[in-house]
Amino acid sequence: MFYGVQRVRVLDLRGEECPIPITKAVRTFAGMGVGEEITILLTSRSCAEAIKNLFESVPSMVRIEMSVEGNVIKLVLKKLGSEGPKPSDVSC
Repeated sequence: MFYGVQRVRVLDLRGEECPIPITKAVRTFAGMGVGEEITILLTSRSCAEAIKNLFESVPSMVRIEMSVEGNVIKLVLKKLGSEGPKPSDVSC
């Protein structure tokens, strides 16, 4: 049985401030296939919360995990459906 190859995506946005991380996260997510995951690394708590809130607006399309290690905030997003936030949805 063939299960395919899943790419691991890491978006390192440490040191960047909004709205750039939100825009990059949404654009990367839009280019992902269903079942793929992306790990986003941030140092801006407000930006991490904004990304989390944006993706929580479509809970049936994405699974979100958030953790903090030192001063690095780690968001893991798994695409569950074909829809999701669009770059035009970004307001920060």
